[in-house]
Order: sequence, then C-alpha cells, then structure tokens
Amino acid sequence: MKKTVAIIGAGPSGLVAAKTLLRSQRCRFDVSVFEKKSTVGGLWAVDRNDGDPSQLLNANMPTNASRFTVSFSDFAWSSVDLTDPNRDRPQPSAPDGSPFVPMFPKAWQVQKYLQQYTKRYIPESVIFFNRTVTSTERVKSDVGSPAWKIKWRDAEGVSSGVFDYLIVASGFFSEPRLPQADLMSQHGGVKQVHSSKLRKLKDVAPEDPSASGTILIVGGAMSGGEAASALAFDLSDAEHAPGSKARSGLKIVQVVPRPFYALPPIVPYQDSDSNAPKFFTLDLTFYDLTKRPPGPVNPGEGRQPPEISNFSHNSLRTLTGGDQSEYSSPAVVAGDVYRPAFAAIQEWYPEFLRSGAVRAIPGRVEIIDRTEKQLSGPLDSLRATIIHDGKQDVIDDVVGIVYATGFKPTAALEHFSSDVKKTLEYDPECHRLPFLLGEESVLAPNVDHLAFVGFYEGPFWAAMEKQAEFIADTWGKSSAQGEGLHSEDLEVNRIEKLRDLRKAMLANEKDVPQYWMGDYVGIIEKLARKGGVTRNEVGLEPRTGPVFGSRYVSSFGDATEAQKLLDDLQQVRTDALQKGRFVARAAFRAMQGNWKIRRQLDSRLPEYPSGELIGIASFHPRRPTDGSYDAEYLYVESGTLKTQQGLSMQASRRFAYRYQELTDQITVWFVKEDGKTVDYLYNDLLFDHNPVDAWTAKSDHLCIADMYRSEYTFRFRGMHLRDFAIKHAVKGPKKDYISDTLYER
Repeated sequence: MKKTVAIIGAGPSGLVAAKTLLRSQRCRFDVSVFEKKSTVGGLWAVDRNDGDPSQLLNANMPTNASRFTVSFSDFAWSSVDLTDPNRDRPQPSAPDGSPFVPMFPKAWQVQKYLQQYTKRYIPESVIFFNRTVTSTERVKSDVGSPAWKIKWRDAEGVSSGVFDYLIVASGFFSEPRLPQADLMSQHGGVKQVHSSKLRKLKDVAPEDPSASGTILIVGGAMSGGEAASALAFDLSDAEHAPGSKARSGLKIVQVVPRPFYALPPIVPYQDSDSNAPKFFTLDLTFYDLTKRPPGPVNPGEGRQPPEISNFSHNSLRTLTGGDQSEYSSPAVVAGDVYRPAFAAIQEWYPEFLRSGAVRAIPGRVEIIDRTEKQLSGPLDSLRATIIHDGKQDVIDDVVGIVYATGFKPTAALEHFSSDVKKTLEYDPECHRLPFLLGEESVLAPNVDHLAFVGFYEGPFWAAMEKQAEFIADTWGKSSAQGEGLHSEDLEVNRIEKLRDLRKAMLANEKDVPQYWMGDYVGIIEKLARKGGVTRNEVGLEPRTGPVFGSRYVSSFGDATEAQKLLDDLQQVRTDALQKGRFVARAAFRAMQGNWKIRRQLDSRLPEYPSGELIGIASFHPRRPTDGSYDAEYLYVESGTLKTQQGLSMQASRRFAYRYQELTDQITVWFVKEDGKTVDYLYNDLLFDHNPVDAWTAKSDHLCIADMYRSEYTFRFRGMHLRDFAIKHAVKGPKKDYISDTLYER
C-alpha cells in the first residue's frame, strides 16, 4: 500500500523531494505538494520584468554559484529552453552549436530550469498551487501509526487531510528580517528598503536628481555586497551611459559588523601564485576534493576551530592576492585570522571597494534618528549612529537606507503545533537555528514521520537532493518494517552540539562561521555513502576534481541527463586548464576602476613626436549598450604628453570595452564625439593559450592605410591584476611608431 506524504513548498527543495519519493524503488509514496504561490520555484519564482512586488529576488540577478552547483544531478541545463520572453529571438548557440547557457544563470533562468524539471519529473496532479498550509498536527492513522493532520486554505476555503509523512521544504528564507523595522515607519520621508526589494537606484535614492547625501547599507556579507554593488553600478551607469545624467552628489556607505573577503565568481584555480594563473568558478575551486585531507570526507559544522579558520583565511588570501589592505575600506581587512572568515561574492564589488565607490566601515548601526536641525526642517535626511569597539561614529546626511539584514525562517514554521515546537526546541529569536534537528538537519528527534529538506543557511541543490534520497531510503525501510523511526536511531549527540552552537550565535561568539552547515563537499560525501552511492571519478585521478551532484547519481536519478552534466563539466574544466577559458572574463573584471598610466611613444618618423605620457585612466562600469554583450566599460584617459623636443601638451582619449560570455572575448571600440556612444570596432582580443610569465592577447586593426598590431599583456596577483600593458605597433604611409602603455594601481 502506498504511503501518503505531504510536502510543504514547491521550491527547489520541495520539487527534488517530490521527484525523489515518486521514483523510490524501495517504497511506493503518494505525494502531495502544497504551494502557496501560483507557480513552482519558491525563492526563484520571479516575474521576468520584476512586476511581482512579493518576489524576493531581482529577476536579472545572476547566481553566485555556477550552473553545476545550481542544478540537480539528473537534469542538465542544456535540456532547458532558456529563450528570453523579453526578446524576439531564440536562445543563442554556443560556438560548438549547443544551446548557450551562462555559467551563472540569472534568477529568471533558474525559474525556467525548475519549471521544466517539474514538467519532466512530477505529474501535474501532485502539486496543488495557491494552497497555504495553516496548521500541522501530530495524530494517529487508522492503523495506529504516527501521522500528520494538515489543514490548508485555498480558493475553496479551509480543508484538511491526514498523511503518513510530512516534509517541510518551505525554505529558510521565508521572510525578510528587519531588526529595525520600526524605523521604517518613523522616518517615512527617507526611502528605506530591504535588500530583497532593491531593484534600482531609484528604489532608495531621493527623487530630486540633484540631491546629495549618503545611501546607507546596513549589513555585510552576501546581500550587503550585492546591494552595495548594485547601487554603485547604477551610479556609475548614470554618469557614463549615453544620454544619462550623473548623480554625483550621492555616496554609498556600507556598515559591516565584521571583516569579509570580497570575491568575484571567477578566481584562480591552478598556479594561483603565478602571474598567469588558470581560472575557474569560485564554487568548484573550493569544492575540489584535493583540498580535503586523506580518509573519508565528513562534514564539518558548528563552531569553527582556530586552525580551520586560519586555513580558510590563507586559502582566501591566495585568491585575493593579499589581505585586501589596498582597498579604500579598511573594514574589509581581517585582523584575526583565527576567527572564521566571511565572504561576499559579486563580480564588480571588489573593485568598487578598492576605488572607494563603496566605502565599508566597521560596526553596527545603533540608532537612526534626526538631528535638531533636521527636526526643524523637511524630512529629507537622517542621522545614523554606528558603534564599533566601544567608539561612536555618526553619519548625519543619510538620504536612503538599505537593510541587508538577511531573512528569517520563522514565518514558514508557524503551522506547527506548540507541542512539536517544544519538542524541536523552537527558538524564534535565533533566526539562524530555530529548530534543533538530527543528522544533516533532515530528521527530527522524537518527532516521527517528519523531515526537512534544505532547512539551513545556504542550502545547495545537490545537498538537498541527497537529503531527499536519505528520507526516501529511511522511510522506505521503516515502511517495509511497519514501524516509524524513533529518536534512538538519530545522532542525539548532535543536538547537544547544536544547543551549544545556538547559545554561541545568540551571544555573538567569535567562532561562529558564516554558514554553520556550509561544508557542501562533506554533506554530499557523507549522505552519498549512507545511500550506497559511489562517486563517479569522471576520468580523473581518484579523489580529485570538483564535487557536484552529477558525480553522485543514485538509483533515483536519470543516468542520461547526469552524463550530459558530467560531459559539460569535463569540457569546461578542460577548456579552463588547457585553453585559457575564463581568463578574458577575469582580466576584464580586474581592469575595473582607476589606474596610473605611463606611455612611451617611439616614432621612427620625425614628423610624428616621440615622448612620454603620464596620466590616469579609468574603466567605468555601465550597462551594455548592445544586448549581445554581457559587460561594458567606458574607458576615460587623460594625461600630459612631453615630447623629446621639450613640448608639453594635454591629451585625452576614450574607448568602450566590452566582454561577451558567449565567445569569452574582450573587444575594444571607438566612441563617437559625445564621448559615450559606441562607434566601430578597434580591437578584438585573442588570448594565447600557453602563457609564460603573463597572459597575452593580440589583435590587428586596419585603419584606412594604417595597420595597428596590438598586444595586451596581463600579469595577475591572485584574482587582481598586478599590472597590465598595451602595446600598439603602427605602420602606414605617414606613421611608423610604437606606443607602449603600462597600467599600475
């Protein structure tokens, strides 16, 4: 006889739980998924045009983990139709003819993935949309075994049903956390928004384009970095895009409670201490099995020992090329490397911090109020008081506030009865650890037939998949034996450790890591062993290479789809190690910001001057002015040229630099007389795949009768450029010279 299972939530965790139970070979499950929205996706259920005010993600926000991590083991991204509904053209093709999938899909693309995953694996009759669960209560079934009475509300009113099992898959990010929510009502004249609702600068900036003041970001780490970067990018775009108007009076200040590492999604993978490292995605670089000590790989969780913290800091500093002391924000420099390392991942964020476009200051916002002068005038600015190490700092021109204070899961837990909450030691004040659960945060001690999927900070898709398989195996065994799972079967000792961890969280102890259950590799390896799943070495040496879901396909999975993902990873990794894939992207990102330049002009013709130019150059990020490109800079240069004849003159020039992920290429373009609008192509950079002491790229350009042969040389220090040079050899009827420019910070 089938066992009935109620699953709350149709986000990634609920969908993979439903699919896994439906494909179980040990036991037949009758699955019902309750979803309060009208579509699948959970957090990723976004409107392409950001038209839904309830959504918590910007539809165009890219993931900070690669498509290999943001996927299930047996559904390849190449099987997903990613046609953009906003563009009247099909999904582009990669150079090999396959459908092009960005390495870091956007939120609306993730939703498409989940919709098509659902269509492939889950019958329509399984998911009930627009149905909100209002209460869950432990009862006995008709045969006397543990069961759950579920009440729900939908268009037809309030209904209920009894199920043998209950899975909570409603996510850990059910509601934005606003620790200073009262301030938002007290100071209505200044725009205030949670980071999950921030889409553009106008959401938080004053309406008056000439207004000046500080946009304050409260909070660090992931959401704080994303918010700060988004606002800095909008300000840069407003100043440097064609036809736009600068908002030069606004500045961005981010208050961070602890130091953190600002990281891009592409980092050095091999030879990271050389001038010409190989690059790969940040997630798969960290998830490489070669980084683990010998023996079975088990997850580390909870409070972090000093030696592990020190190892993490050293690993991160290898990527960043140092301790970040060269940034304009000393708040990001970690002084104590024996405390857990924190990180924020966003493509443009590191260089915004370096340039000062985002100023990060240490501390916590104690209060936001008004000065006496502000009280007597219109409500157009506020005062923020920040406390750090017992000292007080004040910002008295706050004209907008973004609360990057994270989320809380408590709203998704209110359906539980008080006795269940008590048994699970529910603490609504501890948003990071509201329940104390058993092994890998799946099963609940002393609460039979209850399980959780993805219920912890930073859940990974493959980990959720393994949690679902663990549930199917466990409940399949207990069903076959005709009995439930009791507390003695769980790791009760873990609960003691979690009590201690929760106490440390509430006391803000220094050894609590950014993600207390963030050992993705350990979780996957341990749960795979429990399920009898053997790791696929995909042609690698044993126990090497990055961990991701398709290396651990179980009997629940589709081997054909999994092989597509394995082949994709193999190709990407080979291209990264042998063909310089990601180098162009890494170089383009690292060019952002301000540089000192020194140019030598060596002319062989007397009528064309030789000399030296000393000046400054800036690569200003802006939105691509051509939709086929993924990133764009306006390059602005100015300096003083001194010729060998003793003449001195001011010189300036502008270009547009573009990057396209589809071709993994950088291009350089002339701009029109307005100094902003892209004109015609100048250089198309082709990188040499076999660097010696630096990465080099070449390009030729014929300008009427003059041939420009160009060489770009990039020398890295970790993820940053130590320096780079551009050399143009120009020959024509009236030109014969070499221009050699060195760029240094």
